[in-house]
Amino acid sequence: MLILTLDASSASASAALSEEGRLIYEAYVQNALTHSASLLPMIHDCFRYGGRAIEEVELIGVAAGPGSFTGVRIAVATAMGLAGCRPCARLSSLEALARQAASFPGIVCPILDARGGQVYCAAFEGGEALLPEAAEGLEAFMAKLPRGQKALFVGDGAAAYGARIEEAGFIAAREPSLLGLHAAFLAPMALEKKESWLPAAALRPLYLRRPQAERERLQREGMADA
Repeated sequence: MLILTLDASSASASAALSEEGRLIYEAYVQNALTHSASLLPMIHDCFRYGGRAIEEVELIGVAAGPGSFTGVRIAVATAMGLAGCRPCARLSSLEALARQAASFPGIVCPILDARGGQVYCAAFEGGEALLPEAAEGLEAFMAKLPRGQKALFVGDGAAAYGARIEEAGFIAAREPSLLGLHAAFLAPMALEKKESWLPAAALRPLYLRRPQAERERLQREGMADA
């Protein structure tokens, strides 16, 4: 099965073409361009340098969140636009990040900078979810982790808050390969999680909190942010 996978959920963006568990081509960028300007050219490169055509794709997998509201919408809308009658796999950006550090002998904590003093976060151990996905303050999340166990933080939040993570006794990844999500890791997830497959028209972003504009409106109206 030929699978196209996409991510634009954080500071980085990537697209990958995989077949039967084998990566054919991956494009990855972390630059000052908006993801709307970089994602489609990367997809074009996947087919150009991978020697395949969009008509051959049987499944499109997308990191539907959590993450940047704008970036997630760009990736989801792109997947919907390309899919046609093909199924789409709605996948977690945090779980994909955790898979990039699957060899770590301890707890893997993918975190993405959610701004406003919060992070999108989760914890995995041995490939299984230890703490569910959430949007909360970094300290509140770290307080939930079991003490006495090694924990590695990955994702752009590890780069942004590395000092605070290490002060708390945990490990903040420094390798570039662990700070941004690579779309190639979405392909095996898509194959394993057939329950995530759905028609393109039903594809929706995965949000853990309200968009900033809506939160600001609620604050002006004196209402709590749900």
